Amino acid sequence: MSDAEQNSGQNSTKSRTAITGYIVIILIGGVLAFLVNIKSEKDYSSALEHYKELSQTETEQSAKNISYSLKQLYQGIRTISLLPSVKNIDRYGKNLDDNAHAAIEQIYNNMVSNVAVSEIYIVPVDLEPEQVDSVTGNLQEPILMYDGKVTDPSKPEEVKTPVTTVEQAKKVEEVEIYEYRLLKEHMTYLKQNFPNNKNIDKLKLPFISGAEVLTCDNDDFEKSHNDADRTGIVMSVPFYAPSGELKGTITAIIRNNTIKEMLPSSNAALVNEAYNYRVMAKNDGQQQKSEEWVKQNKSDPNLLFSTVVPVETTDPRSKWSLWAGYPDTKFTDSGDANAVRNFKLAGYGFAVLITILCSGVWSIMQRSANMVMKKISELGHNLSERTSEME
Repeated sequence: MSDAEQNSGQNSTKSRTAITGYIVIILIGGVLAFLVNIKSEKDYSSALEHYKELSQTETEQSAKNISYSLKQLYQGIRTISLLPSVKNIDRYGKNLDDNAHAAIEQIYNNMVSNVAVSEIYIVPVDLEPEQVDSVTGNLQEPILMYDGKVTDPSKPEEVKTPVTTVEQAKKVEEVEIYEYRLLKEHMTYLKQNFPNNKNIDKLKLPFISGAEVLTCDNDDFEKSHNDADRTGIVMSVPFYAPSGELKGTITAIIRNNTIKEMLPSSNAALVNEAYNYRVMAKNDGQQQKSEEWVKQNKSDPNLLFSTVVPVETTDPRSKWSLWAGYPDTKFTDSGDANAVRNFKLAGYGFAVLITILCSGVWSIMQRSANMVMKKISELGHNLSERTSEME
């Protein structure tokens, strides 16, 4: 074999060795990057799962808080319904003495402090809000109404212009006709389903409501002149005569603005599909962006976290629930998510750095080996020439 052929074979071997070395280095770098990716995906999944669990816990706690507020309202009007003086009340409340009024007023004041209800009504079972009461000369009204200013039945009432038509009722300053219409619907339901208290646990009276209506609470409306600020719901429990027959309801009026205070400040809504009732959290948030899912009372599948949590009440004909959904940025901008991203970037950078360093070292090693082999070849060539000369 000639020297040229021998040198060519050696060069080819060196080239293959160098390429193999670079391939091995790149593979090691790829393996490191792959391991970093696996670790990052695992950490990301764990962080996301933790985020969802924490968000679910927060939502469930918010639902419990709402349930507790509604329970306080329920317990207040239930207590009034069980008072002997209320069970024996006449159509116009004339037989309620000062002690009975004081007891009801105290319960009402407690409810205002705890839940901020607007008014409490004692409503007769035969209320016909669009018919004129022959005794009062006005459209029919509840037996008594408590709004912080309890009227003494023994004193003459302030003379007011009679309201004898629905059109007039809609134009009065503190409009009540919409509440009364809903109360009539309450009576219809109760007469059909709970006409007496024979099979009712007095501690679990039915607690019913309905669609939102304009209420007579104008506290915010007087400033804004926006009907949304006087819109709310009517919530009732039945009360029964001593004989056990349905006599009417004890009803609380509560505005949507008050209910909003029970909700998280944003990204939530209180929903009741049966009543077509929805109240969004007071601050703009994901609840507006996911409104179509809120209307359906379903979690938004496009979000990393969205859920619907039941709100417990004793309502026998509908279900209340808290819708919640967070924008994805709440997780993606969180410390946990940033930590995972930083680890991933650092890991990839480390893999690249290792690859570059190893490639540099391998390159230096190849050059050094080539130089050594070149020196050995030169020495061998010189030795052959000297040997030839000596011969």
